[in-house]
Amino acid sequence: MLDQFVRGKVVRISPEAPIHILSIADEISMLGGAGNVVRNLATLGATVVFDGVVGDDLAGKTVRDLLDSYANVQSHLTMEPNRMTSVKTRFVAGPTHLLRTDGRPWLRCPWRAARRSWITCGRRSPRCQWSWCLSMGRVS
Repeated sequence: MLDQFVRGKVVRISPEAPIHILSIADEISMLGGAGNVVRNLATLGATVVFDGVVGDDLAGKTVRDLLDSYANVQSHLTMEPNRMTSVKTRFVAGPTHLLRTDGRPWLRCPWRAARRSWITCGRRSPRCQWSWCLSMGRVS
């Protein structure tokens, strides 16, 4: 999952509807869901082996690049065609969250992709002392 934050300042109320107009100052992307756990463990110095399934889209590539930015994370992502990577975008002004959008978090992970990820995980990390499975969706 990819978490995105669009930060800025509310400059006025829209004349079309009673909603805020946000003047965007910056946008950041970070690992969300299970990736957030990986980021936290890696920051604490743990060596992490991570398997997962993302869409073959821009958000999936961003997740892969973010995971690859940690020297102590060995990521093995399955890029699933015709699948959208889950993206949560938060629009924030100061300390206030104005809106959150969810990009298809309800999609089921195809059984063959999940199974392939589980099988190869054991082969890739035979010295793994423990494993932890986190999932936001269901396997179909």
